[in-house]
Amino acid sequence: MDGARLPFAGADGLQTDAAAASSGAGQITLYTRRWVVLGTFSLVTLANSLVWISYSTIETALAPLWGGADAVNSLSTIFMWVYIPGVWIGLYLTDRYSTTVCL
Repeated sequence: MDGARLPFAGADGLQTDAAAASSGAGQITLYTRRWVVLGTFSLVTLANSLVWISYSTIETALAPLWGGADAVNSLSTIFMWVYIPGVWIGLYLTDRYSTTVCL
C-alpha cells in the first residue's frame, strides 16, 4: 500500500470517487512508513504505560519501607503528570533534531 492514493471528500462530503480521480486534487497519499512510525510510537507508549501500571503491584512491598502507601501512590502520580508534558517535549525535539540526536 506504499504510495496508495485515497479519494478525499470535500467540505460538503459529496465528492465521488470518479470526480476525485478525474480531478486529481484533494487526494491523500498513504505511506507504509507512516504506519510503521505510528506502530512504533504506540508500542513505546504502551511500554511506558506498563511501567506506570507496575507501581500497583509493588505497593504492598514498598509501603512499609517508604512509610505508607501514599508515598508509593504519589510516585506513580508524579510519573503520570511528568509523562504528559514530557512526551510532547520529546516529540518536538525528535521532530526538530531527528531521532539519532535525541537518543
